[in-house]
This record gives sequence, structure tokens and C-alpha cells, in this order.
Amino acid sequence: MLKRAAFLKQMKIRSGLYAVLNGKEYRAAKLASGIYRLMSGSDADEGFQMGDYGVFVRDVRLEELESVYIVKSYALFMEREFEIESDDERQIVISTSDEGTAACLKMDKIDRCDYRLSIPKSSADTVFEKKQILY
Repeated sequence: MLKRAAFLKQMKIRSGLYAVLNGKEYRAAKLASGIYRLMSGSDADEGFQMGDYGVFVRDVRLEELESVYIVKSYALFMEREFEIESDDERQIVISTSDEGTAACLKMDKIDRCDYRLSIPKSSADTVFEKKQILY
């Protein structure tokens, strides 16, 4: 069984638009009305062609997809829930728009209502995802 620190270190932090085609999840981008571009790291996926930056892509109609959703990663830190903005091997960057929370944790002000703080992954009580189903 993995220890908590090792689990958090290897956990994939992700956010953005995703879609499922033929039972497989892909990163996605909405192009035109009802058209989505799926992205894959492998050309083994049927119908994908080499796109920019070494990523294989396939454009599909919404009706071809099993589901479309937005994924956001969150961390529970100091008994509060924060959205994860980014991560690397050891750190995660958490954010909030709550001024009181930001002041309490001495978070950096990035924008008018955007505060961020870089913390060690091992400091997070837990890391989890939320999905907003679009289709």
C-alpha cells in the first residue's frame, strides 16, 4: 500500500475539458458548434492524426461522444478546500478568492480577487477532483 506522501507525489493533477469516446477518456477542446477536438499522446487510437506539438488529434461531433465534462483538481489544506492551479513533482499551487482565508494563510495576491500559495504536496490533507458534466 502506498504511503500518503508517495500517493500525493504521483497523483495526476488535472483540470480542463475532457470527453469520452468509445470508452476512453481524452483531453478535449471545443471548436465550433457541436465539434470537439480530442487529443491523445498515441497514434494507436483509431482516427487520430498527428497534430501540432506531437499530439494526435481527432475532430468529432458531440453526438459521437459518450460524455463531455470539465475536471478541476482540489486540495484540502488547513481544513479548507482550494482549487489547484498547478503542480510539479513536490509542490502544488492552491488558489482562493476569499480575502479572509488569503489573509489568514498569507497568500500572494495575483489579481483583484485571486490569491495563490505554493505548498508542498505532502502538506495537503487530500487531493481530489470534481467533474461538471456538460453532456
